Amino acid sequence: MILTLCFATLIDARKPIPLQNTATGGDGFAVLELFTSEGCSSCPPADELLARIQKECGNRPVYILAYHVDYWNRPGWKDSFSKPGFSKRQYQYSHQLNVQVYTPQLIVNGQAEFVGSDAPAITSAIENALGSKTSTMLTLEAEQKGNQVHI
Repeated sequence: MILTLCFATLIDARKPIPLQNTATGGDGFAVLELFTSEGCSSCPPADELLARIQKECGNRPVYILAYHVDYWNRPGWKDSFSKPGFSKRQYQYSHQLNVQVYTPQLIVNGQAEFVGSDAPAITSAIENALGSKTSTMLTLEAEQKGNQVHI
């Protein structure tokens, strides 16, 4: 049996999220991975928050991914977006970060986890990530040939 926890935070949809790069000289990025499910009643506030963050970040390097886990699926009902691989990814983070699995859970840059609707914690994590120095540069080039993209 899988133990699943749900967390909810009330979010004022009209209040802007104060994202600003307070650190100087940062060229970092933030990858936000939300583990969610249609079966989780606490997940819609997290989905709403991340949609607002995405909208308010503009062209800054903040990348948001949402993974619908399958452990919420029950006989007779299935989250149509869920995949076993998404649950596996969340469990890998659970072992790596030594934390419990729950929804909505947000992982930032593979290094920190928060309740997916905790706006102050997420905002702080994004600011820290954007303000950090990157140690590696990756450059990709892509070329489209017909229906294929070669990277």
